[in-house]
Amino acid sequence: RGIVNGAAPELPVPTGGPAVGAREQALAVSRNYLSQPRLSYTISPISFVTFVTSA
Repeated sequence: RGIVNGAAPELPVPTGGPAVGAREQALAVSRNYLSQPRLSYTISPISFVTFVTSA
């Protein structure tokens, strides 16, 4: 949790480019957490951080 809270605010938020699509997909994943709580067992926060930082 500390890694997510510490790294997320420092990530740049460009107005265009592939990062925007990655950000939108990240938001979609967040909505999936609410609609399908079981995904939280298969998708770990660490893999989420890796996906965001690699985008």
